[in-house]
Amino acid sequence: MEKISENLKNYKKTELIEMLELRGVKGISKLDKEGLINKLVEYTLDEKNAWNYILFLTDIEYDYLVKLYKNGSISLKNIPDYNNVKGLLQTGYCYLVEDKLLLIDEAKATLKPLVTLKKQEIHAKIHWIIECLDCADVLYGKYSLDNVLALVHQNPNCKDMILEELENVVKSLPENVIGFRYNEKDRLFVSGYYDSDTLSSILERQKNKPYIVIAPQFINTLYSYDVIINDKYLALANKLNELLNNQDRASEITVELNRTALFGQDYNTYLKKVIESLSSLSADEINEVIKLMSECYNSTPTVLNRGAAPQDLFNQTNKITTRNVNKPKTFVNTNKIGRNDPCPCGSGKKYKKCCGLKSN
Repeated sequence: MEKISENLKNYKKTELIEMLELRGVKGISKLDKEGLINKLVEYTLDEKNAWNYILFLTDIEYDYLVKLYKNGSISLKNIPDYNNVKGLLQTGYCYLVEDKLLLIDEAKATLKPLVTLKKQEIHAKIHWIIECLDCADVLYGKYSLDNVLALVHQNPNCKDMILEELENVVKSLPENVIGFRYNEKDRLFVSGYYDSDTLSSILERQKNKPYIVIAPQFINTLYSYDVIINDKYLALANKLNELLNNQDRASEITVELNRTALFGQDYNTYLKKVIESLSSLSADEINEVIKLMSECYNSTPTVLNRGAAPQDLFNQTNKITTRNVNKPKTFVNTNKIGRNDPCPCGSGKKYKKCCGLKSN
């Protein structure tokens, strides 16, 4: 198999449409499968389009693409995370045969100028900026170029970047694949992640809160997985897996909690939903899960706090300060639930008459 068009025949029509939409290609709604393939081949073999798409590959995916160009193939044994293979396959430059990832010969000419050492250095810098922009888009909603620069500076290779250099990169990014809107006059961004009503509500609740610069590893996980994971979430996932003996369910609960906290959704509603689903556990086991969930929630950066975790703001209000800041609401359900205590789901009923009923 040497042609991109032959490789694309293995995809369903819906997948081809998704690939074209991801690339921002218009005028495809009435095309049949052959027409979609021709559009993708035309787009994929255009050097400028190829570079714009490659910019959104993670550093790991891009490194694999460089190796693939140089060697022609990579054994899957040398690619421990299959997700990186999926990302590469979406480029259209390679295909799978049994246990090998192979480069399509037709793509060599297009990739040649895009995998040089200079391009590798440029990719590393620009992709990091893309990660920071995506993180700011989720965590801030509306933010300035300075806020993005503060995130960018955490990468040692970008610590000397100035505002004008960052702005030039932002302006160079393909408009059809970025999620934010940038106002050059004010150097302000508006997120494309939230609808207008949600964004207005978020901005109202953000008032008088500072922009927080979160750690680089959180920026990376947020960009890659739409979640921010710390040691508390890992502890929760391990405990749920131990109690439920179901890794998928443990992961599902953990990730949903993470997104509930991150996007400022109703924690009590989600807590009630989880408690109801854990009816096979004892009251003590449920108490342990609730404690771990509360610790996770309170340690999660959230859009409502412009990147600050509830516990961060709680700690700030307990220090001597010249500003009068309202104490933020946190959920610290660390005490065990007695049978006659109010149910932590917020129903107003006693635990034994509500979520504890099924565990008896």
